Amino acid sequence: MSEMTFEEDVLERSRMPSAGAFSGMNVPDSAVAAASDDVSAAAVGSIGVIPFSFEFKKRNQTGTPSPGSTHEQSTVVSIPSGSGFFITLNYIDGGFVENNFNTLRERPLGQFFVSVGLRGNNLVCRVRLTDVNSDDPIIVRVSGTLVTFR
Repeated sequence: MSEMTFEEDVLERSRMPSAGAFSGMNVPDSAVAAASDDVSAAAVGSIGVIPFSFEFKKRNQTGTPSPGSTHEQSTVVSIPSGSGFFITLNYIDGGFVENNFNTLRERPLGQFFVSVGLRGNNLVCRVRLTDVNSDDPIIVRVSGTLVTFR
């Protein structure tokens, strides 16, 4: 098996078919009409779209939490008072890497965990990628959108 850099791996995955690849499918008009009859439109005064991305690069360094620990990042977001919201995830990508963060490293997977949510006015992302001993360098990227509505 040839070694692949993290960026080459991400590029290879981006070539895989996505939902957009099926946009040319023929859907009968009756199916569209039936679907639209079942959906009632909600009156929405305003919609806000806040894209976000987080990147975690963790080495095995003395005096710092191990790469296999749970790691957290946050950013302040502004949500108008009285608004509802939901979060979508566009992609989650992670891997065990060498200390240069470019070369993928094969390791048995122990746990891969990602959580994104709000804590007050902070959008918080928590991740954990670990093998059995939690000491291998990792890189995890999370991207998504926070949508607000009123």
